Amino acid sequence: LRYEAGTPEIIKKPLKSGSTGLEVSKLQIFLRATNHLKVDPTGKYLTKTVQAVKSFQKAQNLKADGTVGPATRAKIAEVVKASTPEIQ
Repeated sequence: LRYEAGTPEIIKKPLKSGSTGLEVSKLQIFLRATNHLKVDPTGKYLTKTVQAVKSFQKAQNLKADGTVGPATRAKIAEVVKASTPEIQ
C-alpha cells in the first residue's frame, strides 16, 4: 500500500466481520505488513482479521473492538503516511 497525496484515508469505508472485497484485502495487506496478521490476504473479514485489527487497535491505543471505523481508518492512514517517503 502506498499513501497518495490528497488521499485522507487508505481504507475508504467502515469494515467489520463479514465484510468482503478489495477494501478488506487492502486492510489485510496493511495488517500483514505491520505484523498484526500472520496469514495471506483473502478479501474476507473473518476471525483472524478481527483479531489482527484488535491487535493493531491496542498497539495504537484505540478502542479494540475489531471493527474498522473512522478512528481506526485515520490511524491506518497516519501509519502508512509516516512510513512512506515524500516524493518531491
